[in-house]
Amino acid sequence: IPVGSLEKLAGLVEMKPGMRLVFDLSSVKYLSSADLLKFLVFKRKIAALRGHLVLRHVHADILEVLQITRLDTMLEIEP
Repeated sequence: IPVGSLEKLAGLVEMKPGMRLVFDLSSVKYLSSADLLKFLVFKRKIAALRGHLVLRHVHADILEVLQITRLDTMLEIEP
């Protein structure tokens, strides 16, 4: 996930507070620990702007990692 892309998205949330950003991860089979950290940092940033970050269609292997690390309690995940 390019950091520049996340910064652009944060700018959109800043222009429209309360925006709900949904990341469709249906084609993603692997996320590195750095990618997971980016999602957490980005979630915090857009939450400060009253926005919401949602991860949708998370692959079972990624979901398992999120559950083991308890990150599933920090990130909003939809089927």
